[in-house]
Parts: sequence; C-alpha cells; structure tokens
Amino acid sequence: MSNNLDEEQCARCGGQCCKHMPGATMPEDWPGDKIQALKTAFESGKWVIDWWMGDPRPGCYELRRAYYVRPRATSDPHGLYCPTYGGRCVFLQDNGCELWPEERPAECRMLTPHPVSCDPAGVTKHECAIAWIPYNGDIVAAAGYEQCAEDMEDDEVDAAIDALVEMCFRFVGGEG
Repeated sequence: MSNNLDEEQCARCGGQCCKHMPGATMPEDWPGDKIQALKTAFESGKWVIDWWMGDPRPGCYELRRAYYVRPRATSDPHGLYCPTYGGRCVFLQDNGCELWPEERPAECRMLTPHPVSCDPAGVTKHECAIAWIPYNGDIVAAAGYEQCAEDMEDDEVDAAIDALVEMCFRFVGGEG
C-alpha cells in the first residue's frame, strides 16, 4: 500500500486530523506474526481495539461488531477496548507524528492532504473494519487477559454507546 503523505502540507496543517481522531490500521500494517505484533503493541498502551457496530459488510448481518486496531486517543478511557470517537492521537507530538511515515496507520498514510482538510483516499475506518474481519480472532487472542467486548453484558455495551453519543454531541457543539 502506498502513501499520500505530504510532510510539508502536514507541517503547515499542524496535525488537525491527528488532533481529532487517530487513524485506523489495516492488517497489512502488522506484518509477520500478527498475534505477537499486536500483543506487543497493546502492551505499550499506545494501541487499542476499536470496533464497527454491526456487520460492516454491505448486505451482511452476521456480526454484532467488527474489531480493528488504532492508536489510542489521549482522551480514551484506560483499557484495551475503546469504542470512543474523537480525541488527539497519542502519537501526535508538538513537532509532528512520532511514528516514521511507513509506521503510521494505513488511514493516516492514505489521507490526501489539502490546505483546508484531508480527504480519505480509499482507507476509512469502515474499510479497515472490513479488512480486519478475518483477523478478529487474532485481535482477541493478542488481547489475551482483557475482557472481550463480545462478552460484555448488554448494559455495558449500552453504556459505552451512550458515552460515545454524548462525546459526539460535545464534539460537534451540541448539548449532550
């Protein structure tokens, strides 16, 4: 997978995308033994498991959620499963992203920079969730000791969704 990074444009922008939401990874971002690579990443505390509610595949209704991996947002609650929306990427520093361009999540590498905002270019969270479906077992295996969100009680999932909706309202200036 190539990248659309324009370091000069990103520097002028100041990481506006990164200040609002970390980008999602694709399975190809984790070469080799995915379980070990993900386990190491999760142990760092800088990577989390997020999910797409429902089956992200068009016309499919098999899944309650589809997991994918992304960097932690600084506003994420502690824990490995973070279905939150919004927040500054943990890798964004004052001088830019601490990750080398080729280490950045696919969603970040594939953004097409523009003076006003960046456009996703073929890699969105939706597409990442679909790509990770065959590896959802690897994600859960790498999480190991953490409670699997599939095993969460319905009221816990409802509480997480309520918190997400409230955060989205605050993000767009609503009352919540």
